[in-house]
Amino acid sequence: MADTNSSGWLPMLALVVGYLMKYVTDWMQDRRSTRHARESRAAARRADLIDRRNQFQLDTLLNLQEAILRLIRCGGAAHHLDVMSHRKSGQWHKELYPEQLDEQSHVSQVDTTKLMVRVRDREIRSGVERLKAFVSNIPISRSPDEGQRAVNAMELEFEVVNARIGEVLRKLDDDMEEASHPK
Repeated sequence: MADTNSSGWLPMLALVVGYLMKYVTDWMQDRRSTRHARESRAAARRADLIDRRNQFQLDTLLNLQEAILRLIRCGGAAHHLDVMSHRKSGQWHKELYPEQLDEQSHVSQVDTTKLMVRVRDREIRSGVERLKAFVSNIPISRSPDEGQRAVNAMELEFEVVNARIGEVLRKLDDDMEEASHPK
């Protein structure tokens, strides 16, 4: 009889141990699945954040290019008015600028500053600061030569800043293209 009892418990014990092992295995697998899902969601959030950041920079840089163009147009217009006034009167920067040009100049300075501070690239921010300083030097120049030097410096700095913006835009475009086609 003792043999019969012990052989009856052995299958029951194996069944209970089997259920316990299955429960532990399922629990561990569920933990791994949950962790993997959590990591996948976190990676997707990071990718989305990077995409939004890149798109924001792209939009900001494109808008900054337009604002810079408006800014240098205002500087060029101010210089042109000074040259024309000088030809008529022989005096440099004798007349006030038209109200419309004054307002456009102010708005373009504000827009350029607003966009510049959003740019992540330090080289672009520094270049835009220098460009704004050169544009600001045009109306306060004391002679035709000084005014022309300010315009020349403005034009050169515009070329440098615009080239750098182009580099960063191409890099952003490459990054966004690479992100949309993962390997």
